[in-house]
Amino acid sequence: NGVELNQPNTLNSCTDGNSGSFHNDESIDKIVVSRASGSIDDLTEGDVVTISATVWCWNTGSDDNIDFYYASDALNPVWTKIGERQQCPGGGIQTVTASYTLPQGAIQAVRANLMYGSNNPTSASCVTGSYDDTDDLVITVKPNLTSQGAAATVSPSKNDDAQGIIIDGGKDFEADKKKKELMDKNKSTSKPKVGKGGVSESVGDKYVCSKARPFASTICTDGSSADEICSPENVGRICGKGGKKCWWAQCN
Repeated sequence: NGVELNQPNTLNSCTDGNSGSFHNDESIDKIVVSRASGSIDDLTEGDVVTISATVWCWNTGSDDNIDFYYASDALNPVWTKIGERQQCPGGGIQTVTASYTLPQGAIQAVRANLMYGSNNPTSASCVTGSYDDTDDLVITVKPNLTSQGAAATVSPSKNDDAQGIIIDGGKDFEADKKKKELMDKNKSTSKPKVGKGGVSESVGDKYVCSKARPFASTICTDGSSADEICSPENVGRICGKGGKKCWWAQCN
């Protein structure tokens, strides 16, 4: 994240998020590019290569996602996304990979975007959430004199704008709902508290019945959840005696 040494570790000065702490919240620790075949020969145009990103995923990893990109010219990078967005496979140290075919270009680059929730990258292919981390790696590539014009293989995204028949409208609705939830998380500057066993605790809204407005911290500590006396829909209603009202706070 934004407190890492030498940040921003990107070619076009993406700004990492400034929230969180090392190896508690999201971070990219290492990026390696190698031949998918396992060969240790020099990277060459037309080779299928694998990007391996060693990352730290928050909590169980279910709220964290990663995008991969490549650029054929590291000196003037134009980023192309590789495949679909991937969810962290678990919490803590994880390795996430993506493969593509090296295009022409002597000095190329790859990028990893690790984000809490979900984010639409900027025109410069940066992400901007408070916990997000973006790192680039520059690689040198040998020319392939026998096979010029190799093109990168990029898997189509399910979110591409393509005409066609919607087979399962309910599935699309659930996907859109999940996408919105992740986008909302990415805009946040705080996370849910994590209880025993890594389970997120969500306290939700609470209220107190009082004459004067109490502090939000007091409401969250001493308040009650919605009931027949006060519910979120009747904020400010009279409760109890002596002109007391329902005072609400959002508690996490």
